Amino acid sequence: MRINEMKIVVFSLLALIAEVSAVISGPGPNVCTRRKRDYYYKSECVYFTWLGCCVFRQVLVCRYTTEYYCCSGYEDVGNTCKPVCNDACQNGGTCVSPNTCTCTPGQSGSNCGDVVCSHLRPCYPGICTLPSTCTCATGYTDSASNCTKVSIAPAFTSARAELAFFNEMKQMDVYNVTTDSTNPDSDLPDVLWTNLLKFNMWIVTMQAVYEPGFLPMAPTYIPEVKLGIISANISYELRASDNRLKTFGSQLCSPSPTILAPEQDILNCLFTFSTFDFRIDHADIFTITFSVQSGGFEKLNVIGTSTPYATLTFNGPTKQKSVEFKIDYVGPTHCIIPNSNLTCTPTSTPLQVTNPITKDNVTIKWSGWVDNLSGMYRYALEVFKLTRQGDILLEADPLGPVLITAFNDTSIVDYSFTYQPAEPGMYSTILEAADASNNSIYIRRFFLYDPVSSITVNAGVMKVTSATPESGYSWQDNQENTATAISVNWASHFINQLQADGGFLNAIQDYPPQLQDLNVDTSFKKVIDTDITDNSNRTSAAIPNIEGIVKFEVVYERKLVGVVPDPPATGWTTIDPMALYYNFTENVIGGDCMMIWVRAYDIMDNNATDATVVCFDSTDPIVRSTSLELNSPSPDFTAASRILMTTSDTQSGIASIQLAFYDNSTGALLYDAGTAASGNITNKTQTECDQVGDCYCITTGACYAFNYDMYFDNCWLYKKDLDLTTLVVRASLTSYNLASLFTKTDIMITSISSLDGLSACPGETTVVTVSSLSAGGIAAIALVIILILAFIIFVLILHKTGRLQKVKERSIERIRSIRGGANTGLVGYKQWQTGGFAEEDIYLYGTQTYEQAPSWMLHSDDLALGNIIVVGKFARIFEAILQVGGKPRNVVAKTLKENFTDQDSLLMTAKINFFGTKVGKHSCILDFIGAVTEDPRMGPVMVLEYCDNGPMNKWLQRNKASVNETVVENLYRFSYDIVRGMEYLASQEIIHMRLAARNILLTDRLEARISGFGPRQGDDEEEGEAKKERIPVKWIAPECLDSNKSASEKSDVWSYGIVLWEIFTIGETPYPDVRSRELPRYLRSGKRLPKPEYSDDTHFSIMLKTWQKSPKARPTFMDARKEIEHLFRQSSNDLYYYDSNLQ
Repeated sequence: MRINEMKIVVFSLLALIAEVSAVISGPGPNVCTRRKRDYYYKSECVYFTWLGCCVFRQVLVCRYTTEYYCCSGYEDVGNTCKPVCNDACQNGGTCVSPNTCTCTPGQSGSNCGDVVCSHLRPCYPGICTLPSTCTCATGYTDSASNCTKVSIAPAFTSARAELAFFNEMKQMDVYNVTTDSTNPDSDLPDVLWTNLLKFNMWIVTMQAVYEPGFLPMAPTYIPEVKLGIISANISYELRASDNRLKTFGSQLCSPSPTILAPEQDILNCLFTFSTFDFRIDHADIFTITFSVQSGGFEKLNVIGTSTPYATLTFNGPTKQKSVEFKIDYVGPTHCIIPNSNLTCTPTSTPLQVTNPITKDNVTIKWSGWVDNLSGMYRYALEVFKLTRQGDILLEADPLGPVLITAFNDTSIVDYSFTYQPAEPGMYSTILEAADASNNSIYIRRFFLYDPVSSITVNAGVMKVTSATPESGYSWQDNQENTATAISVNWASHFINQLQADGGFLNAIQDYPPQLQDLNVDTSFKKVIDTDITDNSNRTSAAIPNIEGIVKFEVVYERKLVGVVPDPPATGWTTIDPMALYYNFTENVIGGDCMMIWVRAYDIMDNNATDATVVCFDSTDPIVRSTSLELNSPSPDFTAASRILMTTSDTQSGIASIQLAFYDNSTGALLYDAGTAASGNITNKTQTECDQVGDCYCITTGACYAFNYDMYFDNCWLYKKDLDLTTLVVRASLTSYNLASLFTKTDIMITSISSLDGLSACPGETTVVTVSSLSAGGIAAIALVIILILAFIIFVLILHKTGRLQKVKERSIERIRSIRGGANTGLVGYKQWQTGGFAEEDIYLYGTQTYEQAPSWMLHSDDLALGNIIVVGKFARIFEAILQVGGKPRNVVAKTLKENFTDQDSLLMTAKINFFGTKVGKHSCILDFIGAVTEDPRMGPVMVLEYCDNGPMNKWLQRNKASVNETVVENLYRFSYDIVRGMEYLASQEIIHMRLAARNILLTDRLEARISGFGPRQGDDEEEGEAKKERIPVKWIAPECLDSNKSASEKSDVWSYGIVLWEIFTIGETPYPDVRSRELPRYLRSGKRLPKPEYSDDTHFSIMLKTWQKSPKARPTFMDARKEIEHLFRQSSNDLYYYDSNLQ
């Protein structure tokens, strides 16, 4: 029992010790709980009687309780559970959980014995993952070296270079060439080929940006990071064709970025070199290289403090771009060009029209062009319709082809282009073969396109000229026994009217060199076809022709009576050299007939054939008998006699019988009766003639009567001074056949005194004289006639010399002076209402005539009206299309309204003649294109330039809410255009009277055109029907408000100042707070408009000068133009640009 008791005691002690070492007082952080079992002694009765417990003993009893203790890995420190790190934390680390240390900045590891991402080992740009894993951001590498190895290069947003020739005197570029290597998708140099060798300045523009990508937030130990472009420069070199270095150099961007001052925004570098003293030769290469490098720096502080520790730098890659100017001033060549050293292939042709004379589509071919340096770049093909001028053909507008097309694919070996002209005519085609340096060779060829013309045969003008005219050139004699000479002529018989009128086959004038540029010593578009053989059958030489006919053929053969044969298939003789006649000889006999065919060909191989017949007569007419019947009644004469004659010619027939009367004793002619009878052709046939016997037929089938009755007037034989009792008259009769062979016969007529009617015959011709007039009367009549003739001659001389018009003008001027004297108080409104023109002026312009139609006179067929722009009380204004040289042009047509009056027509004609004769042409004046005056129903139509952007005041109001640099620059250009135009009008002695922004029109290129001046009456048709006419007081100079006599250039200068104010206020109305009737008093008080918002000092100074009270104190338009002009710089295409740097 004692041993057991001792065990129990020991066990209880051990449990107590364990409880003391592990147990804490209660719940808390890192405190665990457990169920605890222990034992205690309890007295228990082991022997019990009725008297009670007799025996007791100690019994162990088990019991359970909850115990608190530090969890595993923790220990009780001051009744608190603290973590236990078996490997003790070092370097100031703190044990925060079992075997886990929290390290101080810069340390890591299980016991804080390792260095982590910090100022000691930076990880930026990147993300540090504890304990020491550094992940660099995209574009940055080498985490072992703090991510400072940059792989992102800067990007170029501009890499341009310009070579220029600058004119110091004009302060403008004469020319420049620019190359640009900005393309971000290519690192290849941008190459520009040029043929210019003369430069005196060069400008290089470089723009770049560094885009660092997505960067994480910098840790606190990195207070500052700057990444960007750390260096920028250009370098250049000029190398010869043999790669020899001729010059080189470099230039830093200014200001230049550095590694400690990187450019984080857009880097802009402009290099301007005012000299270019490098010698440039053919095949040189001038290279400019742009270089930019990325990089930067980051500053480090001791982690957890603001104490600077170090600065790290970044060096990124260098990005380069290059541009190359390659020089080539030798143009393309071709094997057919002399000294080209090229070998031609069968298809090599510089330019060929395969069918130069055609009725079908034209095919144009070329091949074999080569450029050994810059290479072929493109071909341009132009087609011109040639115009006849006199005896030559030419390109009337050398820069206005009817077709122009480009071929940019130079890889094609053989080019072919098919073209169908719109109308027949002679055409030229010019091929431009251009290399990449803009060297061009031009070659010209010609073709005739004519699918419609034909040969016209004019009836009646083809004749055998060796035959007699009396026979209609159908009979010829052949009395000699030798071969008969025959001549046929067909002048004006065959004609190709279209080709003859158009001169299609005339010589073609050489193409004049165009676009001569003295600054670069180059003639552009100089055709070299004179140096290259043209084997075409249409060259510039004239094609021999007569009225469009290029060849005549002749054939002839004997003709049988009654047979009309077809033209022979063979035997034709070509007339060479070409002529309008043909001479030949042929053995013929009397009665033979010859049919002669002539065939004419034009250049299109159209032909026409015609024929004529000539017959031959070898015998004289036969006179069978003659007889005389005196005093035979005739319906044609009061007293007549008759001769009967029987005559014939069986070969050609009797053509005529000629009759004359002679004094038989003296041979003196008494009377020539001429043709007493013509050939008496009957309607009978050969059979009828044979049966009756009163007629005969010749070889051609015509039948003639044998007998002829010829009456003559008895008075033809009467002569007052002759003794009629003894007079013997010989009547001479000549019988002619159609071949002009003749037979003469005489009849003697006696007893002349016995002829009837002689007493009524006049002795001599009676002449009315003025002998009955007195000498004074004759002189008076002669004087009147002389004066009338002198007056007529005087008027004709005045008309021819133009002085008649001046006389009329002086007469009108006297009328005007009289009227002016009677109306000296004429109000300025009257002057404004007529545009400054008196009624007499309008009459003069409205009735002006021309001896020849002026060049601006147009045809109504060429003008097509479109939409109405505006309708006024006087006229309507249409959009229209004008055909000019076959090309449509947008124009404006001003027409009279329906039911117009004669006065309306006179006024419109006055406007037309005023613009056509007085105004002239200027780039800043609305262009008067012409007029249509041929249609009396429509009345005169005025055709003017079309301005797409309309009135300037409307444009200003549209842009008022969106003013930018471009708008402001246009304001200055408007001011300059207007002063130039007004200076021109002043030089023409034209006063505008209505100058305002609403009368300035703007083209599609925003060029100002002055309009609204000239003769007018009442309402302005351009302002529309709804607008009531009002005098624009706010624009008119003060001196013109009361009298028209003060209107001058200086009054227009005042208005110009108001227009400037409108421009620079972007369309505001002048004097907005002043009523028109109060304006004169406002101005007399010295008040003027304030300076507009967008005006510079120069323009406002001009405004103030133009508003001087005294007109003499105001500048002229020339003065104002010179003052404004220095603010502008002229570009190479004659446009002017405002330069604010010149202020």
